[in-house]
Amino acid sequence: MSIVIPSGLVEDEAKNKNARIEISNIPVVDGQPPKVVLEELYEPLETASKYTLPFDKDLFFIENEDAARSNIVLHNNNKVYGTTPERVRLEEGSKLVLEGVDFLGAERFSVEIGANIVMDGLGNQNVAINLPEIQVRADREPPVLSEEQDSIAHLSEEYEIQFNERVVLVAEISAGGGGCPRRHSHRRGHNDTPGTGLCSSG
Repeated sequence: MSIVIPSGLVEDEAKNKNARIEISNIPVVDGQPPKVVLEELYEPLETASKYTLPFDKDLFFIENEDAARSNIVLHNNNKVYGTTPERVRLEEGSKLVLEGVDFLGAERFSVEIGANIVMDGLGNQNVAINLPEIQVRADREPPVLSEEQDSIAHLSEEYEIQFNERVVLVAEISAGGGGCPRRHSHRRGHNDTPGTGLCSSG
């Protein structure tokens, strides 16, 4: 920032008027706390297990991730007692990611963020934030196979089938190409990790 003082603006007791003065490169100190960008909040799918909060500045944890996590509470459907995320982390500088959250059965949720858990590069700490209610979108899309599938060398090996979202085994499975597995199992995906099905002919 710069300031220009025109000549003759002030004078001293001897009636001497000032000359023109230009002051440049005046540092501007930002004293504003980091804030959530409300316009960038989005409606998550009910099957999502993380939620990202966009801030208007790059962030740093004041203490650590655990201290931040314990001061963030999510309320589903306006319930009085909320839950804290399993983990929090920073992403792309200005995004606070809440991991291990559960939206299943919720139509809406809200977030309470305690004061002084993150700060910007100048040391300005956040104030307490109560976000408005956010709608949860119903998931109407069936699971599909992930684009990345492993190859198999021997029929006796386990084969892991990758889906694009968390899945739960609800029916018997069989393997084509001339064989059926003797055993099968499944793993439930976690934290947006795709679900998998395990086939074994051994």
